[in-house]
Amino acid sequence: MKKELDRMRDMALFVQVAALGSLTRAAESTGVPASTLSRRISEFESQIGVKLLHRSTRRLALTDIGQRYLERITDVVDRARAISGELEEEMGRPTGHLRVCAPVDFNAYFPEAALADYCASHPGVRFELHCSAQLPDLATEPYDICIATTEPPQASRMVRRRIGMAEYQLYAAPAYLRAYGVPAHPAELTRHRCVVMPDSESGLALTDGNASAQVALAPLLVLNNQLAVENLLRDGLGIGPLTRGRADALVREGALAPVLPGWTLPPRPILALTASRALPARVRGFIDLLVARVVT
Repeated sequence: MKKELDRMRDMALFVQVAALGSLTRAAESTGVPASTLSRRISEFESQIGVKLLHRSTRRLALTDIGQRYLERITDVVDRARAISGELEEEMGRPTGHLRVCAPVDFNAYFPEAALADYCASHPGVRFELHCSAQLPDLATEPYDICIATTEPPQASRMVRRRIGMAEYQLYAAPAYLRAYGVPAHPAELTRHRCVVMPDSESGLALTDGNASAQVALAPLLVLNNQLAVENLLRDGLGIGPLTRGRADALVREGALAPVLPGWTLPPRPILALTASRALPARVRGFIDLLVARVVT
């Protein structure tokens, strides 16, 4: 029995090394030293009598039979991980290492307390959050899950789960509106100082029921961070988009006022991206928490 379990573990290590294309990256992902990984895979090759990897000082490459073997065992390893996660969940103690990649303005969509709550309810999980403006390739980078506010490339094999839809409206500080006037129609935005996200750099598409307007802009600032946009709007720099869930409290406080009420911007999906549909309990638990705590 022990021999079979060891072989299953070695299969999982091989899948990870093959997916990341590097012993160093696989070591970072698994927590197993690169020298141990190399030895375990060499022993695994000896046991099955097949050379799976070409090794050089610079890179690893699958042999032809290694590629075929990988295609056949990846689903097996994924299913084994899922079953292990289900057993952990039934026993009430998810464990392991959870690596999350999120946008730089992650806090604009999720309260910081959500992370503390996850850590408190999953004491056996080592949690790691990396914030980046770039969408990672989960096939080659050691993340269990990526939180995204843009759709992955069409050719991507990442599995997407919708956490929520961020609904945007335009806002400005009352001081700015007193100084520069309140626009009554989207066309008047061209005469205002606008602070926008990169997908609105060339213009804004607004709708109000059946009415729509496309407004070309020469924005004052383009930022890929909703929290930075929020701070600049509060400082009276101009007009810009924020999620309604984020802005509601600021409007109640009098820090911001809605601009063109009724006119909204296209909603943006908030997605949880994973490399596989089979997820261990620690990943499923994190996604469930995000769905419950998302601010849109």
